[in-house]
This record gives sequence, structure tokens and C-alpha cells, in this order.
Amino acid sequence: MLREIEIKDSFLYIGRYAGKEILQEIYNAKKSIRIITPYISQNFIKVLEQKATRQKLSVAIILSSDVSNQKERANTLKSIIKQKKHIDKDKQKKRLGGLLYLPLIFIATMFAIWAFWYSGFTQSLWGFFSIPVFWALWERYLNIRIFKYSYETLFSVSIPMSPYSSYFFDKTRYFVHSKVFIIDEKIAFLGSVNFTKAGFWKNYETRITIKNKEAIRNIDREFDYLFNNENTQYLDIQNTGSLLYEEPRN
Repeated sequence: MLREIEIKDSFLYIGRYAGKEILQEIYNAKKSIRIITPYISQNFIKVLEQKATRQKLSVAIILSSDVSNQKERANTLKSIIKQKKHIDKDKQKKRLGGLLYLPLIFIATMFAIWAFWYSGFTQSLWGFFSIPVFWALWERYLNIRIFKYSYETLFSVSIPMSPYSSYFFDKTRYFVHSKVFIIDEKIAFLGSVNFTKAGFWKNYETRITIKNKEAIRNIDREFDYLFNNENTQYLDIQNTGSLLYEEPRN
């Protein structure tokens, strides 16, 4: 992991509107956008989605799992994680085939009930037993699950688990509090600026602009390490998606 390096060709900015230059570089990106931020605003998610889907740029972001702790942050995750519905063709065929016989069973049941009032003991038993049989078959075929669900992100997302995500403080986890923006592997921004409207425009922030190629390569390697390594616990996208969305059976 990167600990400390000397950086040349860097520039310091302190004050409000610290995100203006960062956002301009993101808009002008031609190749890649890599971001580390604990928090992100909805409108910036749309910006990254457009860069990833329309312009086909390589977009990757590292967030904190704390974004799921509150309703507003859960909505942020829902904007990034999308549900995909799949149909199990075999189960769909089985369900439809079974349901085709149910009208016949229903007619037979109605006939048995009618017979109960006008016939003897044998027809009465048939009437009583046919009703639960009908409902058992109805429940069996109606409840066959024909839909499956999977979840995917609009762009590459990694969410290390925060120690605050559990009821007890977990010392094996860490809170991602860094704010890093790497654009086209040519320019990087570090500082206190979250990828939020408040951080970019309202707050009094600190931003360092880096153009030194060797420093950017080191920061890039650190991004790769944090994005995916065996020593870090990450939020599971599939499990999270199943909590964010409803999953109708059929």
C-alpha cells in the first residue's frame, strides 16, 4: 500500500467551489475516470453513467458502505445498482401447463358441490374432497417461481465495508474517507472534496491538483489495491440489490 511519496508539479487550492476544475476534467475525459469518495450526489451519478454508457469510458468508483445506512444513501445505492429480471422458461412452461388443467378441475368441483345438494352420500364425499384438491393444485402451480433476479452496477463500483456498518465496531474493517479523482491517467485531484454538490460548490475545501506522471501512476496503483484485494471485506452487490428492490415471484 502507498504510504508516503514526494509529489512534484502539484498545486494547492483552498476555498469554496473546489470542485469546479474537477468536474470540468470529468466532462472532458476521453479515456477513464477513477474516483474514491465516501459520498456521492445523485446528479453526479448521472454524469458518470453518461460517460460510461454513452461515451464508453472506463468508469470506476470506490464508495463507503456507510452510504447504505440512511434512506437517502440507500436511494443513492439504488441509483447505481440496477435490477435485471430473468424468466425461467422451463418453470414458466410448467406453470402454464398446470394452470390449463385447473379450469377443468374447477368445473368438476362445482359439479361435485351441486351434486352434494341433490345426490347421496358418495357424491357428498366427492364434493368435500375435491375442494381442497383444487386449492392445493392451484397453490402449487400458481406459486411456481418463474422470475429470477440479478443485479449489476451502471459502472464499476467497489464498496469496502465500513466498521460502522455493524452493530459492533469491527477493527478488521476501515472507513474509506479519501477523496481522489484520477482522470485519463493524466491528472489527479486529492483533498477534502467529496463527490457531492456541497463538497464541490458550497463547502470550504482543500484540493491538490497533481500532474506528475509518476505520482499519478502510484495513486492509480493504490486505487487498484483498494478496489479489490483479499484483505478487505466488500459490500456484496447481489445481496444489496435484493434488499433494495422487490422481487415478485411471477
